[in-house]
Amino acid sequence: MNKKIILTFDCERTIVQFALFEMPKDMELIKGKIESIGAEISKFSYVIKNKLYQEYVSAEKIESAIKIIKTKIEKFFPEQKIFAIGHRVVHGGEKYVSPVKINDEVISTISEYYNLAPMHNPYNLAAIRVAENLWNNIPQIACFDTAFHQTIPENIFRKAIPEKFYYENYIRKYGFHGLFHNYALLETSRILKKPMKKINLISVYISRGASICAIVNGKSYDTSMGFTPISGLIMTTRCGDIDAEIPLYLMKMGYSVSEVENILMKESGILGVAKKSSISEVIKNYSKDNNCKLAIDMFVVRIKKYIGSYYLLMNSVVDAIVFTGDIVSENPIIRQKIAKELFSIGAIIDTKKNKSLGSKEGIFSVPKSKIKLINIPPNGHLIIARLVYSFLKK
Repeated sequence: MNKKIILTFDCERTIVQFALFEMPKDMELIKGKIESIGAEISKFSYVIKNKLYQEYVSAEKIESAIKIIKTKIEKFFPEQKIFAIGHRVVHGGEKYVSPVKINDEVISTISEYYNLAPMHNPYNLAAIRVAENLWNNIPQIACFDTAFHQTIPENIFRKAIPEKFYYENYIRKYGFHGLFHNYALLETSRILKKPMKKINLISVYISRGASICAIVNGKSYDTSMGFTPISGLIMTTRCGDIDAEIPLYLMKMGYSVSEVENILMKESGILGVAKKSSISEVIKNYSKDNNCKLAIDMFVVRIKKYIGSYYLLMNSVVDAIVFTGDIVSENPIIRQKIAKELFSIGAIIDTKKNKSLGSKEGIFSVPKSKIKLINIPPNGHLIIARLVYSFLKK
């Protein structure tokens, strides 16, 4: 299969992110995003050959944002014919374990899971519909975040509630961020020069959302997120794991379902404790603001607990702990705070190497460390392009 140009999209309510690749070289031609969609003015930033461009546009909705992106791509790359378009779709349920060509059945499944991924699936589908109209007769491929976790065994993915809720209402652990954990696996395989099928890895993805994944022999074995993306780690505005009675208790106090959902999804996590949602601000104020210190300390100990439990779950056989996601991969101080807690399982940080790495890819454990510590900047668009290319090559 010769050179193919693949366009990728990752869309949320107010953000459309995109990238254009020449495959199979993994050559990024352009990447960017339009933010604050629906506002009076939207920010459009994009990178070409490592040069950042910024401008302000009028993007009332996802459709207008994608039209702007299409015009920009055609201006800079008029000779490049797009071969396929890959879309990140957050929730595909149990149905999809790999990329699929989008048709009416796939669209129906994406719609079916609106309630389980309300901040993503509706906007993922909106982008698909727009792309289908703007790029006629070009294959549209869905790459699901949940697909990577479909290898999790039943004794882990099932919930200890009456089984009818699993069979009738599909309540189980699904896991998310699968594309990012999959990318971490691929890059770790390359860095360690070890086949993916022989790698045991704990992948720590920390961005606005956050999750940890235990990967055994190259397959997802457990992950911190569950039925929805609210569970697991403390996140920027999401609470993570809490007593299941707390939402019920709040509703008994008079809060509505939508109010409780808003509290747990948008007012909790780092924001709820530190009263700041910017991680950089929280880090900067760590030593002089008790709330910021508490938020980071809570955040770190939750990560430590998950890594420790996965270490035992994996029978103490772990090749590497990978840090990925912009918050952790771009902040050496966060990596250091987490990694310093892992010495008891044989993961020993080289603090100078960690600091010098900055946001670059690389190993930052000492040579004698039993478990490698690796920083891998996330690239969700590249993994989508790789998956789409492999899917269409079959």
